[in-house]
Amino acid sequence: MSHNPYLQLYNLYFTIGEQEDEFYREARIFMVTDLLREMILFTSNWSKGISKKHKAAYSFMKAIKDILPTQKIQIANFPIHILILQIRDY
Repeated sequence: MSHNPYLQLYNLYFTIGEQEDEFYREARIFMVTDLLREMILFTSNWSKGISKKHKAAYSFMKAIKDILPTQKIQIANFPIHILILQIRDY
């Protein structure tokens, strides 16, 4: 999430199955439609992972995931390389 008043940045991570559309194989950056913006804002206070045991939240997040490929609003049309650092105590 971004705290810049002119930019709102949210990260959503989905589990991707082997039979999923090729669309989900690479990280992507999107501008959002009003619908997706409202759906993402609705989830902004959720701080834990969502699993199938959280039925309503899981269904809501699945709806976001299902809508993404239908939106023609991708702004980065290339793979995004992400480095996630881990701190280890030795």
